[in-house]
Amino acid sequence: MRCVIAFLDWKAGWWIDRRGTRKDITNKDLLEGLSAYAEVQADLQRMLKEEFCSIWKLSLDDSTATHDDDNGADPSDSDDDGDGDDAGRFEDDDGAEGVLSDDDL
Repeated sequence: MRCVIAFLDWKAGWWIDRRGTRKDITNKDLLEGLSAYAEVQADLQRMLKEEFCSIWKLSLDDSTATHDDDNGADPSDSDDDGDGDDAGRFEDDDGAEGVLSDDDL
């Protein structure tokens, strides 16, 4: 995403730099038209950048909000393996918790 934003910024600047660079054209109206075209193209690049930023920001905000709410963990899944059960968790006689691994079985 960052690369796309950087490219669109660069491309807008590139179009701005193109204004008035055609020294071989003497027709004032044509030069004005080319300059206007370059300005429109730069504006399009800027609008694309802004649109992408707003779309991606919404997506990132939604994603962050989802992960911030519960840190991606199910509160009923105390062994945090994503299946909703507590398999593999145990409490020894002293009340200390532990987790069984495949090697323990």
